[in-house]
Amino acid sequence: MLYVEHGVRSGGTRGVLAPVVEMLLESPGIRILDGRKDFNDLRLSAMETFFEVVPDELIVDRDIQEHSYNLQGPDGQGKLFFRELKDVSGLGSQEFAVIAVHEAHEISLHAYRPLKIRCSQKNHPNMILMEGNPPSEGHWLTRLTDPRSEDHDTDITRWKLTTYENWKNLTEEYKKSLESMPSSWRRRYL
Repeated sequence: MLYVEHGVRSGGTRGVLAPVVEMLLESPGIRILDGRKDFNDLRLSAMETFFEVVPDELIVDRDIQEHSYNLQGPDGQGKLFFRELKDVSGLGSQEFAVIAVHEAHEISLHAYRPLKIRCSQKNHPNMILMEGNPPSEGHWLTRLTDPRSEDHDTDITRWKLTTYENWKNLTEEYKKSLESMPSSWRRRYL
């Protein structure tokens, strides 16, 4: 599992979607779940970005009601499911090779644990890719990714990226607004 903790507009969503799209095109039969706590937020972030970067001709089948999409690669198709992660009990016994979680700090530990179990599709590498802004102190993600915590999960690797990683792509006005934030906000947003 990889957790990319980042500042705002540092490219976290695109960073997670890049390997998702690559695996969909290069791993026939793969099933990938892409989610965020609230579906509307998912639609306005990750889904919007997905449809910006994936050419429409690669999407050979779609179920708009189920929010599932088949992508055609050179050797076969991969299937992507977009879901909200408020209540993951609706996933039933589905298995996915890859699970991408956007704004991971929004979901609960009770949602995370079943996702870890659902990441078990056979004949494909299994991985969970999570991204989001730094969580509050004491958050389950902080405890699970801290080697000093008794709750530390050795399955998770955490990378920290700042907004400065994407600084050259931001407008001057936006940069000024970020830099003028109070120091407590700068930790989270930069």
